[in-house]
Amino acid sequence: MARAFVIGNGTSLKDTPLHLLKDEVTFAMNRIHLIYPETDWRPTYWVYTDIQDMPDDQWISDCLFHLEQDYHSFIWSNLCTMIELKRGAWDYWKPNVTWIPICTEHVSMDIASPRRPNSWHLPTLCKFGTGSAIALQLAVLKGYNPIYVVGMDLGFQPKEEGGDDPNHFSKDYLVWDMHCQFQVDANRKNATHHHAHTMALKACQERGIKIFNATIGGNLEVYPRVNLEEVVC
Repeated sequence: MARAFVIGNGTSLKDTPLHLLKDEVTFAMNRIHLIYPETDWRPTYWVYTDIQDMPDDQWISDCLFHLEQDYHSFIWSNLCTMIELKRGAWDYWKPNVTWIPICTEHVSMDIASPRRPNSWHLPTLCKFGTGSAIALQLAVLKGYNPIYVVGMDLGFQPKEEGGDDPNHFSKDYLVWDMHCQFQVDANRKNATHHHAHTMALKACQERGIKIFNATIGGNLEVYPRVNLEEVVC
């Protein structure tokens, strides 16, 4: 089977040789375009399911940018209506976008919720904990095996008001402060992401899919570690 790489937006991405993935199937997310000036790599698929606390004009602008690129986008179907309401009539039914429905039961839960899921429930997509869960589920549904995660660091730290973003590859990734999601307890956020990746590992094992962590450094130890350069060279 063909392999795929799911690219996160952790700080390690600054040191990741993304150019090695130019001929690979890759899923990337959210504000990955901020690294485009540094590399000629572009993803095969772009996935967007997080509004976070981004100003409306920012996330809408991000979506419109990616829809004008040559790759395919998977965007949460709820956002389709929001874009239409914000921008008025717009030809958002483009051939390079799939508007995906997402489970609404777990979308805003974290590790502290007594009703948090302990397993995926495909074919319904579920973004418990992290938008990267959706990218991983799409890779599984498309039949890729093995799957490698890259740039998924964990080790979240609170963003200081007015300070640089310490959790992503670009210091400008989050430029807003009010109600920023990274102001919540960092330990709880790390635990939530860890649980989400544990579910991903379980789901892959049940389906006979191998999944590895090719991130440079970071604190994600759920998957077996591999060296990215050794995998692709």
